[in-house]
Amino acid sequence: MIPALDDIGLLPPGVWECTLAEAEAVFATTPHRRELWKGLLQFLADEVEPHTPVPVWIDGSFTRRKDHPLDIDVVVDFSGLPEAVAMPMAVSLYLRNSKLKATYNVDAYPRHPEIANDFAEFFQYAGSKAAAEFQIDSKHPKGILKVQL
Repeated sequence: MIPALDDIGLLPPGVWECTLAEAEAVFATTPHRRELWKGLLQFLADEVEPHTPVPVWIDGSFTRRKDHPLDIDVVVDFSGLPEAVAMPMAVSLYLRNSKLKATYNVDAYPRHPEIANDFAEFFQYAGSKAAAEFQIDSKHPKGILKVQL
């Protein structure tokens, strides 16, 4: 279940497990947001689901109180896959980030223990854009959505 946004406009701290349908009902609430959501679903269908069922983490301005988010941040979690399978997919995702963003309006990042940056952890803080928007510390904790495909 996805909780209500806090007084600032962020998800409360924590990992909020949900379905794609639940996330859509809560966040794809305007024509612009529905277009972004369609891009996410197409990204998942084209780039993620054909390879393997993995968890994805959904975040960014799409999951906060923002009228016109630019894109949807997504972390594709390859952690549960054997390294020989996961690493080529993770590297491909990382190297094609700009192309994927232009195609799907999705800012996609890989997650795997062999990758130094854990983006699922990184996105559990407000970050510089939200900090500037809401006048809060960039390390202010916030929530993130986790969907098992």
